[in-house]
Amino acid sequence: MSTMQRRKWVPDPAVIADQLIEDYRKADSEELGDLDVLHTLGSWLYTARDHGEQFTEDDWLALVQELARRCGRI
Repeated sequence: MSTMQRRKWVPDPAVIADQLIEDYRKADSEELGDLDVLHTLGSWLYTARDHGEQFTEDDWLALVQELARRCGRI
């Protein structure tokens, strides 16, 4: 029987979504917005690693769901 381990750190999809949306809003061109988004996502991946965690499939799903919710509000 395996034991479940509680994660020490869990990313907040709302905070990440805020950052991604802001990256696109402040971008001068589509290309710069894409680079900013890549840097934001990369920083969250490194933050997870720094906390001894990984950005899991569930984390990605939560982020996609948060972004989809916000698209419905635009």
